[in-house]
Amino acid sequence: MKYINYILLVVGAATAFYSDTFTDYNQKTTVLVVGMVLMMLGIYRISRGLRSRSNQSDAEENSQNE
Repeated sequence: MKYINYILLVVGAATAFYSDTFTDYNQKTTVLVVGMVLMMLGIYRISRGLRSRSNQSDAEENSQNE
């Protein structure tokens, strides 16, 4: 399941770059927006699984004080 996030990120970036090949403005814009949405969805899903550093340092500090 973790690899789906990275696949979304790569496919979104590739789609955004691919949109530059279209000559029709409306089609180019639509493909660019779809690529950006996929890329942002991948970034969001990756960042959702990361822990913040402050929580880790607080846990270490609390365990040392006890």
